[in-house]
Amino acid sequence: MGRTWISTCGWVLGLGTLALGVFASPKLPKQAQPLQLTDDQKKLEAEYKKSIKPLIDEYCATCHVGEQAPGKLDFDSYKGLAAILDNQKKWDQVVLNVRSEVMPPPGMPVPSKADRDKLVDFIQRAFSSNCNLENVGRVTIRRLNRTEYRYTVQDLLGLDLDVTRDFPSDNVGYGYDNIGDVLTLSPLHMEKYMKAAEDLSKAAIQITTPKNMVAEFHKATLPENARLGNSEEIFFFANGRVNFNFPVEEAGDYMLTIVAAGTPAGPDLPELTYWLDGVQQAPMKVPAVPAKPGTYRVPLTLRGKPTQIGVGFLNDYYAPNDPNPNNRDRNLIIYSMRLDGPDRSTIQPSESHRRIIYGRIANGTEMMMGGQFLRRFMTRAYRRPATEEELSRLMVLFKKVLDSGDPFERAMQVCVQAVLVNPNFLFRVELDDVARNGASRQLNDFELANRLSYFLWSSMPDDELMQLATTKTLSQPDILDKQIARMMADPKAARFAENFATQWLQIKRIEVSSPDPELFPGFDSALQDSMIDEAVSFFGDAVRNNRSISEFITSDYTFLNSRLARHYGIPNVSWNEMRRFNVKEYNRGGLLGMGAVLTVTSNPNRTSPVKRGKWVMEQVLGTPPPPPPPNVGVLADDKATITTKNMRERLEMHRKDPSCAACHKPLDAIGFTLENFDAVGKWRDKDGVFEVDNKGEMPDGTKLDGVTGLRRLLIDREDDFVRNLCEQMMIYALGRGMNASDKCQIDLLVERVQKKGGRMQDLISEIVNSDLFQKRSLTEETSK
Repeated sequence: MGRTWISTCGWVLGLGTLALGVFASPKLPKQAQPLQLTDDQKKLEAEYKKSIKPLIDEYCATCHVGEQAPGKLDFDSYKGLAAILDNQKKWDQVVLNVRSEVMPPPGMPVPSKADRDKLVDFIQRAFSSNCNLENVGRVTIRRLNRTEYRYTVQDLLGLDLDVTRDFPSDNVGYGYDNIGDVLTLSPLHMEKYMKAAEDLSKAAIQITTPKNMVAEFHKATLPENARLGNSEEIFFFANGRVNFNFPVEEAGDYMLTIVAAGTPAGPDLPELTYWLDGVQQAPMKVPAVPAKPGTYRVPLTLRGKPTQIGVGFLNDYYAPNDPNPNNRDRNLIIYSMRLDGPDRSTIQPSESHRRIIYGRIANGTEMMMGGQFLRRFMTRAYRRPATEEELSRLMVLFKKVLDSGDPFERAMQVCVQAVLVNPNFLFRVELDDVARNGASRQLNDFELANRLSYFLWSSMPDDELMQLATTKTLSQPDILDKQIARMMADPKAARFAENFATQWLQIKRIEVSSPDPELFPGFDSALQDSMIDEAVSFFGDAVRNNRSISEFITSDYTFLNSRLARHYGIPNVSWNEMRRFNVKEYNRGGLLGMGAVLTVTSNPNRTSPVKRGKWVMEQVLGTPPPPPPPNVGVLADDKATITTKNMRERLEMHRKDPSCAACHKPLDAIGFTLENFDAVGKWRDKDGVFEVDNKGEMPDGTKLDGVTGLRRLLIDREDDFVRNLCEQMMIYALGRGMNASDKCQIDLLVERVQKKGGRMQDLISEIVNSDLFQKRSLTEETSK
């Protein structure tokens, strides 16, 4: 079976199922109606006019007024609450700019922290008053990314075989590589999927029975002195030979079996002769007679290539005048010939083989047992029950392979290969009933099991989840909570720590970082791996032990091995694996002292306060600064500049541009607090010939003194950190970005998490139990 034919079959088998649900047009959203304020919203509008609008007029409207207002944000046009609620995206950006302190720009009056908090609180309460909790969003149908594919085939087949190394890289959206909107499918993907399916199916299933290749006499070209009998036997009435081609694909030991008989005459018995790729072999005497044909076996060792085997008769005898009629004519009759092999009698089925073929196959039960095995495999691969139509179509392929003479296991290999290129395997599918009424629907238990397993394990649901989904009990709150706890305690939860933490913290970029080897000669791949392991171990420990979310900022410990400890200058660490270690006296602990974070936020030859400040604002606080203006300059990194000006002086030159100053004020203030860490995360007191300057001042006048001062700032803004982590984890869990309409759901999530004490397992549990995770909108709604 050619790979292209198999892949086409796989897609045909799957597209019929997907067509009705995936490609059906969604219901169109209803026409928006003018907003009618509720009584509570009218109270908010009165508050806006009395105490919020004056704040905006004082600190914002000086610049943001009129048609030419920066960012097209004219605060004069927002006379009441309805206008704000009708432009939520713009006001979300206002919240970000106020929280991040990038606005107002330098030189303008700056609101106090109390005024900033007052403005942000009002906007958030205003949005909450207009929540539509039924709008839970729709997750785009998406293919498995490389990581999910690798773990899914590992758990499905039990193979520790990474076939994804040659897969194209996955695109990233919202910081993550599992976002449906960017997981495109290219021709190269399909080529790699076809090859992977072929390799995986052969690795998973061992062919334990030899292939039976029968010579088709009725298709043979017979010599003049031979004819085909009524039962399709070959009758040699004189010397002659017939050749047959056998498709030998594997090298090994084979058995050639010939059923023959002779009509004796003369002094010798008839002799059966065979040829192997044109080379004549030793003849075999045939004492058997037509009334009782004999079976003659010849063991052969063959190479894995098409092989020609000839069979014939070379000792003809003819004496027509012999007085004994039975002694006048010696002939040879060949009734059948087949080649069996290769010999696999010593092969023991592997664990992956037994996962798919888990019973004995008696003669005559091949179709029945094949259907049984394939139904279970398809259900596990598609992560929901296989339909009768899907199974019947696959059984057509199964029978076709059997009818070609291939053994049972080969038919199973071909069908497994077809399943692995089927869209129902390659994609995570949630089908909507276009006739369903309502704004949203509850996920069925199989869809819930899929979201849960790919969230926490980056892989397919296991048997326990599938059984609960089959009985429609997984969605029951008490059972679901037990499954969440079980899954977080499972070793496969380490995948969640690795995949989410490295992308949230953006430390996967360390794999392509290239610190200057002359300046940082100790930086190598082993150190790189240890830095990643530190962050992953810290996150995994926080989840496993249900630690407080705030410990990412406040902790006085990290995870070290001897290689990383040596880099950090920490003595008495001799172990190779990651262990928790108190590092308070070494100015480390939590995210801010992690080598991976500090390295990816640096340049190859120096630190970057700007990159580090941006990382804190974006990944920790969730208040990303606006993008830089076009054609913005870069800091000079030549030796003369580096040796004559310290980092602060070089950045001061950069900040003289008014278009840069507004954002750089908070960026630089935060980034400077981490200047005691060099470009690969080692502690230092000097930057070249200069004393390290690790002080910063926020736009509101808050002074920061080193990493300790930054920790205090982040502790004061713990709510921002918790909210950001909630949003980031929800993006990863759903595989889509958050939009304005999700804000109310995130508000509820943050409130529930903090009410429970703000711990990691509480966060994960609340995400899984949220409407965003358990429901799906039936209409596409856009956010204003």
